[in-house]
Amino acid sequence: MYIGLTRDNPVETGVTVAHSYGMPIIPGSAVKGLARASAEYIEQQSGNISRAAITWLFGEGGDTGEGGGVYYHDAWWCDGNQQPPFVAEIVTPHHSEYYQEGKGPDSDMDSPTPAPQIAVQGSFYFVIEGAPEWTAVAAALLQAGLTQWGVGGKKSSGYGIFRPKQ
Repeated sequence: MYIGLTRDNPVETGVTVAHSYGMPIIPGSAVKGLARASAEYIEQQSGNISRAAITWLFGEGGDTGEGGGVYYHDAWWCDGNQQPPFVAEIVTPHHSEYYQEGKGPDSDMDSPTPAPQIAVQGSFYFVIEGAPEWTAVAAALLQAGLTQWGVGGKKSSGYGIFRPKQ
């Protein structure tokens, strides 16, 4: 998973880490945003969730300051398999001159340029706080979003897609 590629952080990895512990996290704002996107998708596709329920769970949105009826905490990395959270990864853009300098069109004749990266592997612990009947709905929406669309960058390449624990 890549989360926070465009943010500055202490280890300059492009991965969001908790500054106190140096462990990867998924910011609560990303958790809430993914759950909201899942709710709005369901509303548009089937109407199985109402606009009033979406407003209650997530607030009005924008700059109103209204936060919604449940609280989405940062998701903390946790892994019982004792594998390390960070894993070496390589991104290979094939059109470095095009991306860096905007020179000419990209071409299939360009050579790849390996760029080392750090990604995150393992499990995360999600906490949604509020009335139990609403946190159950919010958790179901979040799980749908994590398994269908994922979170973070490079999702089209399969990064950030979650599988629920069996």
